[in-house]
Amino acid sequence: RALSLEPEKRFASIAEFAAALPRPSVERAAVSGYRNLLRPPVLAAIAILAAILAIVPGMGRRKSERGQRQLARATALVDSARYVEAYEAFEKAEQALPGDSAVARLGPKVADIIGVSSEPAGATVYARRFGADDSIALGETPVAPRRLPRADYRVTVAKPGFVSYTTISATHGSRSRKNGWRTGETVTIKVRLAPDSGVPPGMVFVPGGDYTLVGPKMPLGVKAMLDDYFIDAYEVSNEQYRGFVTRAGYPKGFVDRTGMPGPRGWTAQEYPQDRARYPVTGVSWTEASAFCAAHGKRLPTILEWEKAARNGLVATGEGLSMPWGYSRPGDATNVRANFGGTGPAPVDAYPFGISTYGAYNMAGNVKEWTANPLLNGRGVTGGSWEDLAYMYGTYGAHDPGTASAALGFRCARTAKPSSNDQGAFRIPSVDRTPVYTAVGPAEFQGLLAHYRYDPRPLDPQVLQTVDAPDWTRYKISYVALDHDTAFGYLYIPKQATAPYQTMVYLASTAAFIGLRTVPEEVEWAVGPNIRAGRAVFAIVFKGSAERAFGGGWEPPAPPSVRFRDLMVLHGTEMRRAVDYLETRDDIDRRRIAYVALSWGAGSRLPLAAIDDRFKAVVLIGGGIDERLQPTLPAASSINFAPYIRPPKLLLNGDADEEHPWPTRALPLWNLLREPKQLILIPGVGHVPALQDRVPAINRFLDQTLGPVHR
Repeated sequence: RALSLEPEKRFASIAEFAAALPRPSVERAAVSGYRNLLRPPVLAAIAILAAILAIVPGMGRRKSERGQRQLARATALVDSARYVEAYEAFEKAEQALPGDSAVARLGPKVADIIGVSSEPAGATVYARRFGADDSIALGETPVAPRRLPRADYRVTVAKPGFVSYTTISATHGSRSRKNGWRTGETVTIKVRLAPDSGVPPGMVFVPGGDYTLVGPKMPLGVKAMLDDYFIDAYEVSNEQYRGFVTRAGYPKGFVDRTGMPGPRGWTAQEYPQDRARYPVTGVSWTEASAFCAAHGKRLPTILEWEKAARNGLVATGEGLSMPWGYSRPGDATNVRANFGGTGPAPVDAYPFGISTYGAYNMAGNVKEWTANPLLNGRGVTGGSWEDLAYMYGTYGAHDPGTASAALGFRCARTAKPSSNDQGAFRIPSVDRTPVYTAVGPAEFQGLLAHYRYDPRPLDPQVLQTVDAPDWTRYKISYVALDHDTAFGYLYIPKQATAPYQTMVYLASTAAFIGLRTVPEEVEWAVGPNIRAGRAVFAIVFKGSAERAFGGGWEPPAPPSVRFRDLMVLHGTEMRRAVDYLETRDDIDRRRIAYVALSWGAGSRLPLAAIDDRFKAVVLIGGGIDERLQPTLPAASSINFAPYIRPPKLLLNGDADEEHPWPTRALPLWNLLREPKQLILIPGVGHVPALQDRVPAINRFLDQTLGPVHR
C-alpha cells in the first residue's frame, strides 16, 4: 500500500524508502514503527526493491557489453563491404551505447542519407537497394533526408501525368571527389519531371543547360548550351530496326549476307534467331542516321550522349566514373555492364547499370555512334562487350561507312522544336604531344631506394593445381611483406622443356574491377604464348578483385604519399614473385621478361625499371597517363621510363582510345631509350587483336631471350 501511494517515486536507498513511509503520529511511530516495517508485505517490497537496485548495474554492464560486441561486428562487416549486415549491427550498437563516440564515427561508413525533391512536388518515391528483390516506399516529394543502409539504390519518382524518372542514388552523391571515397553523405536527388503528353515512348528526359565535356582525353572547354531533350532509354534493338530495312529509301550500298538491304550480320533481312531484344549491330553511321530520321529523331551529339551517360561526373586517380556512379578498384562491374564478354546482351539488361537519367547500357554492350565529326570520321563512345570497362568514357572515330558487330546506336530529339544544334560541331582533336623530362641518373638512384625491401622467408605454398591440355596452372602463395601473403598463378607449358623462359605478367585494370580474374586474363591475353613454350607467372596484386583491400579502403590521390606507398607495395609484390621464381629449378632465371597490358604498361610503368633481373620488357597498350600527374617523384612513370634498361617492345594500336598515340603513347616512346622496338598497328584500338599481339610477342622474345627449349 505504501508503494502504491506514489508509484513514480524513486528512492536512492532503503533508508530513504523507510523514511518516506507514512507515520500516523509520533507516539504511534515510536511504538509501532519497526513493527510496521516488519510486516510481511513491507518486508517483501523492501526485498524486491533491493534486488532491483542490485540488478540494475549488472543490466547496464551487460547492455554495454552487447553494444560493444555489435560495434565490433559492424566494424568487421564494413571492412568486408557487407554494409547491410553492418547497418543492422550498427543500429543495435547505437541503441545499446547512446552517445558513444565510436558508434558515431562508424555511422558514416554504414549508412547513406537520401532525400528526394521533385518539380512539381507530390510525386511518389520508391527505392530498391542493389541486390534486393523488392522496393520500399519513401513517401511523397519532398522526401526529407532519410537514413538507409549504405548501398546503391535504384530510385523511381512517379506522378500521374508526368514521365516517371528512374536513377541510381550514387550518381547524385560525391563519392568520386578527389579527396577520397566519401561515405555517410547526404544524397540529394532533385528531379524535374516532364509532362507525359507528346513524349516519345521508350525515351528518357534530360534537362538542358550548359554542359562541358569531361570525358578523358577530350579538349578542355568543349561545351554547348543544350535545350531539354529526350534520348532513347535503350539501344535500338533488332526488332525495332527490322521494320526499317524493308522501307523504300533504305541507304543504298549497305546490304546483309544475302545482298539485301540490312545490317551486315543479318540474313535475308532477318536478324539472328532469338535476338529480337538485342541491340542492332553491323550498321554504319549513315544507316543509323537514316533510321533516327525516319522516326523523327536523330543521332545524339557527343555532348548530349555524355550528359545523359554521366552528367559531368568524373573520377580522379585510379577509380572509374561509370553511369551508376564512382567505381573503385576492386569493385565489380560485370554485374552492372557488359564488358569483356562474348557478345551483346539484351538492351534492357543490367537495371542497376542505368545512368543518372535512367538510360540503359551506356557503358558496354555496344559502342554507339554519335552525330559529331571527330578526327577523320564520326564519333563513337561507350565501350562494347569486347572492351575493357575503362573504355566507357573514351571517344573514338570511325569512317561513316564502317560497320561492326560491336557497334550500335540510340536516337535523341529535343523536347521542343528548336534551331539549336545541341553541340553537333566538329570536336577539335587533341593531338599535341607533351614533352616530359625525367630526373637525372643520380636522382634516379635515390628514387630506387624507395623500392628496397628486406629479405625474408618466402614460405611458398601451392594452393591449387589445374591441369589443362596445354599447361599446368599452379596457384602459389608467398610472403611479400611481414603479415601479408601475396599469391599468383604459375603456368608451366607442356610443349617445352625445362628450364623455362618466363613472362612475369601484370594484368590490366580489368583484374581490379572484377571484369576478369587474373587467370582468365592471362589465358585470353597470352595463352597462345604459353602454348608456344614460355611459362607465365601472373601476380595478383593487392587491391585487385581477388585481393581487395576491403570496404573501408580509400583509393589514394596521385600526389599523395599513400599513392607512392601503394606503388612501392606493388613493386615489392612483383619483386618477391621474381624471388620465388629463382627458387625453382625448372625456371631459367637468366631469361625472365616483364609483360604488361595497359595498367602495367601505364600507371605501373615504374615497376619495369626497379628490378634488373628482367631481360626483356613487353608493353601492350602502353602510355603516360597525365591523370596520374602530378605525383611524387618515386611514383612517376615519367621518371622511370628512361631507366627501363632491357630491350623493350611497345605494342600499340594507332586508334587507341585509352592511350592515344599522339598524347600518351608517343610521349612514352620518346622517353624510352634504346634498345627499343615499336609496333604501331593501323586502325587498332587499345588492345591489339590476338593475331597481332601473339606473333609480335613471340618474335620479340625469341630475339631477346632466345628460342624456347622443346
